[in-house]
Amino acid sequence: MGAQELNQPRHGLPATHPQRYQQWEVDDAHLRNASGHYAQWKAGLSRGLWAGVPVLALSVWALTGPWWAVALGAVGALVVLGGLVLILAGRKQPWRPYRGGQVVPGVVLEVGKDGRAALLVMAEMSRSPTTVPRFALRLVQLPGGAMWSPGERIPCVAFDLSGKNSAYWSNFDAAPVSWATADKHVLREVGTSIDAAEWVLLGDLARSASQLKGKDRPMVLPADKLPTELRYPRQRFGVELAWDERGQPHISPQAVPVFPQITSPAPPPRPDGKLADRRLDFEPDRGHARKFNEIYRRGDRPWLLTVAAGGALLVAAGVWFVLDGQWWDYVFAAATFGLAALGGLFLLRARRTNGSPHQYFRRGTLNPGMIAHIDSKGAATVLVLADVTTTRGVPRRFALHTLRAENLPGHKLAVGEKVPVTCGFASTPDHPWARMGYWDFVVAVPVAWGTPDTATIERGIEEIDETEWAYLAHNLERARIVSGTTDHTILLTHEELPHRLRGTAPRR
Repeated sequence: MGAQELNQPRHGLPATHPQRYQQWEVDDAHLRNASGHYAQWKAGLSRGLWAGVPVLALSVWALTGPWWAVALGAVGALVVLGGLVLILAGRKQPWRPYRGGQVVPGVVLEVGKDGRAALLVMAEMSRSPTTVPRFALRLVQLPGGAMWSPGERIPCVAFDLSGKNSAYWSNFDAAPVSWATADKHVLREVGTSIDAAEWVLLGDLARSASQLKGKDRPMVLPADKLPTELRYPRQRFGVELAWDERGQPHISPQAVPVFPQITSPAPPPRPDGKLADRRLDFEPDRGHARKFNEIYRRGDRPWLLTVAAGGALLVAAGVWFVLDGQWWDYVFAAATFGLAALGGLFLLRARRTNGSPHQYFRRGTLNPGMIAHIDSKGAATVLVLADVTTTRGVPRRFALHTLRAENLPGHKLAVGEKVPVTCGFASTPDHPWARMGYWDFVVAVPVAWGTPDTATIERGIEEIDETEWAYLAHNLERARIVSGTTDHTILLTHEELPHRLRGTAPRR
């Protein structure tokens, strides 16, 4: 999409509006032909295979030699396999940028003789609607940009937003939207969805962007450099705002939904001061869970099988060392048996927690989920509302989380369908949320993946407060924002919650 299609100023959407997040389907065939990242990734994979296959063959041959050859062969095989995994699924993977990130403006600064283009990209780094807007610039070097010209406006998708600061991201990357789709209507809509003030500001800043050359980190723009419409937006992250005399944003009272005061019995607090958990008491069907639990099939099962296969290889190597009969062979045999034992203990511990597909439903808490979007492949995006408060001494906080479900047996695939889920939580000690008293990691698994009994699913729906269901229905549009985050999770502010869900007392 050329600059001539975007030069006319139009009023778009605020930087963190839900519709400013990826809403189009990625065209795989077009991505393979147009993406500079794909060409780079394919070339790296080809070089890795040409270098790795001979090394792997030599490593296998070395396993039949003396002990030192066996050791070198094992190391060589691990290095080759690890390198191929990093290439196939690492940060250079060409589909990585297009997983729901926010749409941001970019402008071409220069195009080199090698076809690499330098793009100046501007993104909003806030993580919450009640923080002061913070925009940052980053110079992104993109291969395969020879078709662009300096000064051309390129709508991009921001991805890999990272940083431990609780209020703002500290880093991001970007890739052009035009690499993911060739649909001219989509490209035009994406370009005009970006507010004209962002295009104008980025164009002004591009004239003095030489200070960013050679830097791999974003440069934060001072607040006084922002125009009024970017510094004081009326809406952020799908929430209407009110600004006080100090220039601080607050959730507008009119933006907080008022729902019926549905009452349900509250469980007594636990003696240790922790919040009581709401659980759905049912016996998971192991065969059904093994077939439908996508979290287990895509996440746990592959690395559990990898640990098991690695342990078996270590045991076989240890036996071979023992049978060889040399004194140094016994030393290596002891080392390999020790590593195999550690792997076995790790596997046993994993199986006792979430290492089997039915354990999720026995340990997780019951939370509401609702289908927010169905893609062209029939997969549903489920928006989940989870109470992430860990103790009773802090204000109650909820988080929105999304999961992708290719199959939801017992449910109608329609936007707004209620999907009860069980959630597991975890905390990283140095994470800001953990220091404030909240879980920072959520794993949500639909009850439908654990049982074929529709009566159990209906019972799970009935045991969840109607206020939580109503709040989810009110926020379905925000699923785009949640899916665009690194952990598919955003922490809601206290002000965003209806009064029924506020306070410090245990829920329900």
